[in-house]
Amino acid sequence: MIREAQKKDLKNILDLYKHLHGEEDYSDSMEYYDKWLEILDEKKMKCFIQFADNIAVASCIITVIPNLTRKQRPYSVIENVITHKNYRNRGYGKAIMEKAVEYAKACNCYKVMLMSDSSRTEAHSFYKKFGFDGDLKKGFYLSLP
Repeated sequence: MIREAQKKDLKNILDLYKHLHGEEDYSDSMEYYDKWLEILDEKKMKCFIQFADNIAVASCIITVIPNLTRKQRPYSVIENVITHKNYRNRGYGKAIMEKAVEYAKACNCYKVMLMSDSSRTEAHSFYKKFGFDGDLKKGFYLSLP
C-alpha cells in the first residue's frame, strides 16, 4: 500500500531515514514535528510512504516546481528515496519510484530530476532501470553551512 504521508507518519518516516542517513539522530521525533507539518502543508510537495507488515518500508519526496520554459510545464525533483534495509530487493523501492514518476506525469512535468551520492553505485543501477540517465546532464552540488 502506497499513500501520501500524514501527520501520524512522522515517526515512520524518521525510522526509515535511519536507513538513509544512519549518522543522524532521529530519536526525538518532536524535534522534527513543526518541519514535518510544513512539508505536509506544501502544496507542490508530496511525501509518499509504503507499508508492508504494518512497517514503513519505503518513502520518497517529490516536489513539483513551476517553470516558464518548456511551454510553462513544471519539472520535479525527487529526494530522500529510501527503502528499509530489511525490505530491499522486494519491489518496494520500485513501487515508490513508480508512484513518484506517475505523480510527475499527472502534474504535466517535462522532466524528473534526482541526485544520488556518487559512491552509491547500487542506487545508480536502480535509478537507471527507470530511465534516469546519469550521463545526459551534469549535476553540481554546493554544500552550505
